[in-house]
Amino acid sequence: MRDQERGAPIETNLRLYPWYQFARNLAFWQAVWFLYFEQVLTAPQAILLAAAYDIINVALELPSGYFSDCVGRRITLIISAIANIAGCILFFAGGPLWVFLLAQGMFAVTIAFNSGTDSALLYDSLKALGREDEVAEREATASRASYLGFAASALLGGALVTIGTGENFAVAYAATAASGALALAITLRFVEPTGDDRRTTAPPVAQLARLARRLRDHMLAWMCAFFALLYILSHIPFIYIQPYVREVMQSVSGEDWTPLVIGIVIATMMGISAAMASVVVPLRERIGTRAMFACALALQVAVIAGMAATIHPAITLLVLLRMVPATLTRPFMLEAIQPRLDSDHRATFLSLVNLIARLLFTATLVALAWATTGKQTVDREALSVVLPWCAGLGALAAAALIALWPKPNDAPRRTARP
Repeated sequence: MRDQERGAPIETNLRLYPWYQFARNLAFWQAVWFLYFEQVLTAPQAILLAAAYDIINVALELPSGYFSDCVGRRITLIISAIANIAGCILFFAGGPLWVFLLAQGMFAVTIAFNSGTDSALLYDSLKALGREDEVAEREATASRASYLGFAASALLGGALVTIGTGENFAVAYAATAASGALALAITLRFVEPTGDDRRTTAPPVAQLARLARRLRDHMLAWMCAFFALLYILSHIPFIYIQPYVREVMQSVSGEDWTPLVIGIVIATMMGISAAMASVVVPLRERIGTRAMFACALALQVAVIAGMAATIHPAITLLVLLRMVPATLTRPFMLEAIQPRLDSDHRATFLSLVNLIARLLFTATLVALAWATTGKQTVDREALSVVLPWCAGLGALAAAALIALWPKPNDAPRRTARP
């Protein structure tokens, strides 16, 4: 009877989880953030401000995961939601560089405290109900909700800035603060899936040693490397999509509708990814896990290579596929990782994976900023310098990683529907 009573509130987590992912990804600023930074900073400063976000996030990744494992999933997600609102308010207010750095710090807290904890909340909830085999499809459903949130906010944010405010980029952050309040309201309704018992998480140093031992598992190590590489390759187009579209618009139109067009591009990109999230489970069962991951990396490299090859409206059609690789692989990464972890270090390990990816991407950002030294904006010439290198090195790394696939774990598993 007690288990039945406990199961009812935990079911609330399963119902609210997709809505949480939708609300927290209503980021109306995503179509204009780089243009906003360029409006008040130089091109290298804009890229380094993005790097500052990653540096702060790196510093918080493991502590936030450890906090989640020690204190709880719900309170960690509440902190994430509050930091998101605070960061948006600071960006909207504007001011000297330190205000933007503080706002980036709040955004870093947002991502770090959500990173790994959201997936851990879902898996712990499923485990408490004895339904762990639903994790891949539940994550696919949540991914679809995330992409729909991204799509809606990108389109509306771009339109708001272009048509409604005369390129007042800061207003997009005000709109995101309002959606952040919705995400906070949802997190307040979550139930801690492991109950009120004190967790038995090891001390920090012992926890790190335990995580290091976990990486002896070839599948965990491979998934960690894959996530880092895919993170870098997918975020390179994210960094450069706005200046790229601006260059395209300048070549085809005398009127600058760049924010609106970027919003349409991102909305379409996320819409395609949301549609793909509906078919990833049957597709994996048809072609196998290794082929799925190989196709994802190949597609991600192709997007960068297309942007490197030419500045042309047709390439924006290729850029629309930027998020598809993550859609193809994220549910199965978590399906492979989660059962190999215990609740008392699950979020910490997922944070470790994110930490490694962000450290490598931060180094990449510093290199890209160095390559654009002396540029006031990221123009056609700057894109032609950095993108070919990114595509070439990305292709080599992807080929090497697929060659190291842990073959015994390649057999695809069927996932029961919830």
